[in-house]
Amino acid sequence: MANYTATYEGLTLGPDTDYDLISVEGWLDRDVQISTPDLPRYHGGLIGDSYHSPRRVILTIDVSGTTMANRRALLTAFQPQVDSESPFVLTLPGETAHRIDCRPQRAASRIDIFSELGLARFVIELIASDPAIYDDTLSTVNFGVFAPSAGLSYPVTYPKAYGA
Repeated sequence: MANYTATYEGLTLGPDTDYDLISVEGWLDRDVQISTPDLPRYHGGLIGDSYHSPRRVILTIDVSGTTMANRRALLTAFQPQVDSESPFVLTLPGETAHRIDCRPQRAASRIDIFSELGLARFVIELIASDPAIYDDTLSTVNFGVFAPSAGLSYPVTYPKAYGA
């Protein structure tokens, strides 16, 4: 994933950084909860409501460098949160940046032979309570106030005679 870049809590993942984004799972998934109760005395079922579940995104990140500072910076940025969400911005090759508002739920790593060589693999799980993916470009809209061309003029004094 050479041209994939991501940003979360001020930490940039991708090319020219110590954080290589190996894979992103769940970015394009849509998990839908469907409520279709069976008809008790007929074939089939009733059409029920469908709801999108929270979006779960799993990142696999390789951290290079022999210092623990890089690993600590990654774990600090992706510290599990309980009640606040921050924007996670992902830029795919040939596309504009897209964003989800999410919070880290899990950060896992293991120590193995590659750790001695200065490479550590982390798996980060993000959860977004709003499953929508937003365009990260800022849009502004300007509009004027409507000026009426006809009607009552204020202040109105009563008793007022209205046409019949």
